[in-house]
Amino acid sequence: MPDQPLPASRRRWLRISVRAVLLLVLLIGGLLGWMVRAARIQRDAVAAIEGAGGHVLYDWEWENGYPKNDGPWAPEWLVDRLGIDYFGSVVHVEFSVFSHDMTGVEIEGFEASLRSYRRRFDEALAHVGRLRRLEELELSTSEVTDAGLRHLMGLTTLKKLDLKNTDVTDAGVRELQRALPKLEILL
Repeated sequence: MPDQPLPASRRRWLRISVRAVLLLVLLIGGLLGWMVRAARIQRDAVAAIEGAGGHVLYDWEWENGYPKNDGPWAPEWLVDRLGIDYFGSVVHVEFSVFSHDMTGVEIEGFEASLRSYRRRFDEALAHVGRLRRLEELELSTSEVTDAGLRHLMGLTTLKKLDLKNTDVTDAGVRELQRALPKLEILL
């Protein structure tokens, strides 16, 4: 029995369904690419924050200003395989108090070291500025400068910023407050 051509209506349906499948694959690929990119950006930011002495809490660890002991929604084996940054957003960042061992360090050397540390700290804040779902940032008694505050101006979800006992200037705080008028800044 020779192969008979498909009727025109069936060929049209097949052509439309192949187009739909291709479109679906394209959409799924785009969504997965976006998720991978967002997780990589967050992972790099977390590494920079922790490298500068900071600590992060994800959305399942922090709620309404208080820590909680929940875990990510995904199974542990999947989190271990892909990484934590695919399953939550960093919502709280805290930097520890700056401390420096003065043993054997000359005052001039200490001042140079402090300037270097402030530069690294401001660079870490550039990574903090990439955490688009960040809600709270604890910078009290840290080495933040006005230059570091500029990296935070795009954080529209930031609700609370603690700048107690820092060397930021009133001008730096005013500039940040203009950029983020709903932000509560603790001085």
